[in-house]
Formats: sequence, C-alpha cells, structure tokens
Amino acid sequence: MSKRYIYICILVFFSYIQLFSQSDYRVAQEFKSKLRSWDIAIEYAKTSEELDNIRKEILAFKDEYKDKKELLDNALYPKNFNSSFKKILAKIEYANKNLSKITTLSKQVTKVEAKNKSLTKSLKKINLELNALRKNNSRLLRELKIFRAGYGYSKNELDSLRNLVNEFKLGIAKRDTLISEIMNNIFADVSHQIETLDDAEKKSIKANVKNTNLIDNISKLIKDNKDFIDASLFTKDDLLQLRNEYDSFNRQWSFFGPKLFNVYSTDTVNRVKLFEVDGLLFKWDSALNEALWKTIHQGFKERGEDIDYFTNGIEFEENVIKYIENKIDTGSKEKYEYFKEKVWDNFFKKEWLPLIKEQELLTTEQLQKIENKLDDWGSNSNNYISILLYVIIFIFVIAILFVIFKITNNKKTKASSNNKLVNDAQQEEKKDKEDFGSNKKL
Repeated sequence: MSKRYIYICILVFFSYIQLFSQSDYRVAQEFKSKLRSWDIAIEYAKTSEELDNIRKEILAFKDEYKDKKELLDNALYPKNFNSSFKKILAKIEYANKNLSKITTLSKQVTKVEAKNKSLTKSLKKINLELNALRKNNSRLLRELKIFRAGYGYSKNELDSLRNLVNEFKLGIAKRDTLISEIMNNIFADVSHQIETLDDAEKKSIKANVKNTNLIDNISKLIKDNKDFIDASLFTKDDLLQLRNEYDSFNRQWSFFGPKLFNVYSTDTVNRVKLFEVDGLLFKWDSALNEALWKTIHQGFKERGEDIDYFTNGIEFEENVIKYIENKIDTGSKEKYEYFKEKVWDNFFKKEWLPLIKEQELLTTEQLQKIENKLDDWGSNSNNYISILLYVIIFIFVIAILFVIFKITNNKKTKASSNNKLVNDAQQEEKKDKEDFGSNKKL
C-alpha cells in the first residue's frame, strides 16, 4: 500500500512539473506572438496617430507582464524582457520619422512636373558640356598612352608627362562633377521615395536619363578612370586623391544606383547596363589597388631591391618573403641593414603602410610573417659575422703555427747541415793522417 502511495505521489509531482513547464512555455509564446503582431502593425501604420496608439498598447502590455520578467528573460535568451520592448519602441520612433519624411517628400513630388520643363533645358546644357569634355578627355588619354610608351627620363619629358596627367585628371574630375550634377537634377525632388512614383513620373525620369545618355556616360567615366590608372605611375598623394574620387563616386552610385534599378525594373536592356556599371566600379577599385602595389614595387626597384612583381597583399607577402629567403643565403649584414632601415622601415613602413592599413590591403598576420623573416635574416647575418671571425682567427692561428714550424724546421736543418760538415771535416782529417802515416813508413 505504501509503495502504491509513493508511486501516486511521484506521478502527481511530475504531472505538476510538466503542467508548470507547459504554462511557462505558453506565457513565453504568447509574449512573442504579441510582439510579432505589433511589429507587423508598425510596418503597415500609415499615420502618426496609429503609431501612437500602438505605443500605448505596448506600454500597457509591458506593465501587465512585468511580474513575469524573470521567466521571459530566460525564455528570450540571448534577448531579454527589457531589450525586446526597447527594440520595438525604437522601431516606432523610426517609423514616425519615416512618416514625417514621406509627408514632406510627397508634397515635393507634386512639383516635379512643373519643374520638368526647366530641368530638361538645364540637363541639355550640361549634356552639351559633357560631350565636349568627353571628346577632349579621349584625346588626352590617347596622348597620355602614346607619351607614356615612349618617354625618357629628362626633366622636360617628365614635366610634360606630369602636365598631361594633371590636365587629364582635371578633365575627369570636371566630367565627374557634371555627371553628379545630372543625377542630382534628375532625382533632386524624388530620390528619397522613388519607389512610390507613378508610371508618368517614372516616364519623365527615363526621358531625362535617355536625353543625357546618363548610364552610358557613367560607364564611360568609370572606364576612362580605369584606363588612366592603368596608363600611369603615381605618387602617394596622387593615389590618395584618386581613391577619394572613387569613394565619392561610389557613394553617389550607392545612392542613385538603386533608384535607377527601380525606374528600370522592367527594362531588361537598361538593367543589364546598370549591372555593367556595378562591374566596372569593381574594376575601378581593383585598378586603384593594383596601381598602389605597382608604385610600391617600382619604389623597391628604384632602391635596388629586385623583388618579383606583385599586385595584391598575398603576392606581396609571398614575393617579399621569397626575396628575403634568397638574401639570407648570402649572409651579408650590410645588405640586411640597408634593406631593413632604408627600404623596409623608411620607404615601405613609413610612406606606404599607413595607407595600406587604411585600405585593408594587407593583414596584420601577413605583415608579421614578413617581419619574422626579416628577423631571421638579421640573426643569420650576425651569425655569419661570428663564423667569419672564427674562420679568420683559425686561419691566423694556422699561419702562426706554420711560421713557427718553418722556423723550427729551418733551425733543425741548419744544425744537421753543420754537424754533417763537422763530421765530413773530421773524416777528411782522419784520412789525411792515415795517408801521412803510410807515406812515412815508406
């Protein structure tokens, strides 16, 4: 009987726990469901009044569930009770700001047609300037390529090249400004809510884009920038300026590009052209990075360091390490000190590394690998001197021993020679005596 009682108690206990767990789960699910419903309601709210009513409901709901905060903190992990309300209230504030902007911009949209006539006239004028500038830039680029292929290194030739480069840079910058002006004029009144434009408004924008040949002009501008970069060598200041121009244009395209994609959502031909612009921007960016590495490689070469060509951070790391490994075998401390101080520290790290880090073209790990290999070169060059010193000392000792041996050997040879002379004299004297005795007997 007592066992049956125990079983019943255990069964009741676990049933209670299961019921309690199910209750907690239901509370958490109801909480999440309510938040999701408000999340959707905020997105579909059309007025500030609707958003204000939703906000009041949320605050009342928060007060109602505050006693279950600990339970919900565990159920919502890694989020929690307070962060969930903070997020949805922030969404209401954001939606309110957007509604305010939309209201203001809607008023501006009504003025688009009235301004369109004046805008078209202005765009035509800008487009005429743009076409003239494009022809001049094409001529300058041709001259630059021809000049670059055949120029020497005299001061006059270098000055002529620099003047040509500067003239072309000014032309590119001016055309960039004109294209930006066209985009700003076309989208000035509607850029923030282009998605809400009706067919007539989109048709007007398309007409202006077509009349100014905007998409083709953008593509041509990017191609000219890339060709210009490929055709020249630049200083660090040149590259900084070119990078700033790219970043500025890329920001503009990031803003206006999606608007154009929206306008041409059903126009396959122009959408393909817009995708091509994205691809050209990537090539422009890559050309700038390669120009930076090309200039650095030229700097190494001018300082007598014949490192294999590199066009990115990976190739730079591999080729510099390969170069250092080859130099380690030579064991020259003078070459190591020149490379470390004059080339690596003063040229690369001081002049170029800040820009490379800013543009994230070389990782800390890649740089550290090169530094470690440089340390190996330095250690090896010191060991080489120590070994060389030992070799010199060894040779010196051998030379001294050889001299001592020669002197000692000469003395022995001389003494032996003297002894032989004495013996020969004694033998001669003895023989003379014997001959004298024989004669006397006779």
